[in-house]
Amino acid sequence: MSTDWEDAKCRASDFDLFFSQGKNQIRKAKNICRGLNMDGERACPILEQCFIFATFEEPQYFGIWGASTPDERQRFRSIYKAA
Repeated sequence: MSTDWEDAKCRASDFDLFFSQGKNQIRKAKNICRGLNMDGERACPILEQCFIFATFEEPQYFGIWGASTPDERQRFRSIYKAA
C-alpha cells in the first residue's frame, strides 16, 4: 500500500504534540488526525493508511499514529491476531 505522507495533517502541526504523554496533548493530536480542531476541517486524508502502517506494517510503539495511541494499537493487534 502506497501512502503519500506529504498529505498527512500532522506535517503542518507541532511534531512534539504527537509524541507527548499528557492526556490533553494526546487528545489534541488525535483531534488533528480526525479533523476535529478546526471548523469544517476533514479528517486526515491518510488516517486509515497511517493506522495500518503503525499497527501492522511497521509497528510504532511511541506516538499518535492514525489517531491511535501505542496501547490502542497493541490491543487492536491482539484482537486481530486472536480472530
